[in-house]
Amino acid sequence: MSVQLFDTLDQPLDATILPFVKLQPILGSSIVRVKFVEGLDHMLEGLALGETSVSFTTTAAVRSTVVNVQVFAPLKVSPRNVTLVIGATLQVVSKPFPPTFIYLFIYN
Repeated sequence: MSVQLFDTLDQPLDATILPFVKLQPILGSSIVRVKFVEGLDHMLEGLALGETSVSFTTTAAVRSTVVNVQVFAPLKVSPRNVTLVIGATLQVVSKPFPPTFIYLFIYN
């Protein structure tokens, strides 16, 4: 999750402003945890199944829009390892299947 900050003229601010604004997450419940990555990037970690909301606020009482978050059970993809020749296809099975689209990205 990346947070974007804008000044009063709607110009984007970079991460060098963070020591002055003290960006803090506001969680709708305790089913997720926000971890700082670097700059304006944060990672959400699901702790329990369910739905919640996340927003951010600053010391100047500026608050972001609320983002709704859903936490699903861990996804198991089968087969775990596969080797394909160029042009081959493979059908992947996932369990449990959440009621949404899943995008799988495969890297070398």
